[in-house]
Amino acid sequence: MSKKKTKAQGIKKRLLSIGLKVGLFFLMLLFTISIIISIPAVQTKILNNLSKSIFDKINHQVSLEYINIRWFDTVLIKGLMVKDTKNQQMIKADRVILDFKFTELVTKSSINLDKAILQGASVEMIKNGPAGQFNLNFFIEEIKNKLVKKNPGGTAKSFTTDKVILTNSRFKINRDDKEIITNRFDQYHFTIKNIDASFNDFLIERGAVGFEVTELQGQDSITQLEIKDLRTNFLYTRQSMVFQNMDLKA
Repeated sequence: MSKKKTKAQGIKKRLLSIGLKVGLFFLMLLFTISIIISIPAVQTKILNNLSKSIFDKINHQVSLEYINIRWFDTVLIKGLMVKDTKNQQMIKADRVILDFKFTELVTKSSINLDKAILQGASVEMIKNGPAGQFNLNFFIEEIKNKLVKKNPGGTAKSFTTDKVILTNSRFKINRDDKEIITNRFDQYHFTIKNIDASFNDFLIERGAVGFEVTELQGQDSITQLEIKDLRTNFLYTRQSMVFQNMDLKA
């Protein structure tokens, strides 16, 4: 064997060795990054920083205490908090579980979840938004107009969830532009507490919120009226709140 061939083979072996080491290094680096990102504390830090950069665009504060993304098909969130533009608590949840199929999470027309479970959730609708809007309405419109990418046809994506389950939750509505009614249920100022509910086909589209209530129990905090079972089709828009085919047992 000539010296030139021996030298060439030696160079090839060194290049192969270097290539294997570089490849192994990047594999180890990728593995290490995957392990780090799978740590809930790291995920929480990343998501808090990401949500701050995103929601600062619409002047809403969003924070969470803990998040764990499990195998890219389930997300566990603890201590979720959303504040409105007046820095007042608008949405809170002690614990949120999101279940989805990664391949079906985002389609051309919608963002879809299979199931959402909210424990210890609270929604406070206050009429303190611009032009006399409810804070929640303004929040949804801001997301639609500034954060959600539109399709080529010009329509923003809708958000859908096949099933939503609420446990030990609360809903409050307060309209400062209406007088308080004391001798009966006040539809402009009320708080429903101890809510346990199940919704189907939850939809947020073009600023409207709709879903089918298949089961709901709760209690009005002022009159102590107990809702034993409520079933209805619910639609909420900027102009109205509609309950269709309502069946109420109190």
